[in-house]
Amino acid sequence: MAAAASRAIPRPAPTPPAPTPQEAPAADTRRQEQPVQAPPPPARTMRRSAPRITPVKATFDLDPADLRQVKAWAGRRLLRVAPVVRALLIELTTDPATGRRVADLLPDAPRPANPVKTTFDLDPPLYGDLRAWAAEHDTTNAAPVRLLLTLLLQDPDLAARIEARAHDL
Repeated sequence: MAAAASRAIPRPAPTPPAPTPQEAPAADTRRQEQPVQAPPPPARTMRRSAPRITPVKATFDLDPADLRQVKAWAGRRLLRVAPVVRALLIELTTDPATGRRVADLLPDAPRPANPVKTTFDLDPPLYGDLRAWAAEHDTTNAAPVRLLLTLLLQDPDLAARIEARAHDL
């Protein structure tokens, strides 16, 4: 029998008795004294950046005198030339009246004697629209840009529309 007692299965430790109503506030203070652990910081989610559209570097042969005047015009309005050119191209491809006006002037448009190669960054859809417009009118990409720069300096209504649009580009 003594051997059977030594092989007895160990019993789990007894649980402490529930506190009496007088001991309950003391039990609450013991729970409050335990250090409170802050919840773990939320797991960082990797933020994916939006895909960027690679701009098209479009090079145009422009008249240096017109380019200087457009730079001065843009500078007086605190604009850079690139947004002005983008606004002109948007106007050309979206406004039928401007497109017709430029198309009517194309046959008489002289090429500059000493052109300056100038490169602008254009969004691919805008560049595609310019190429489609030039193909439709059987001209180069630079010819409508040269005409638009000249019209910008001559037409106050076009200049006002371009100024309003260029601030957003």
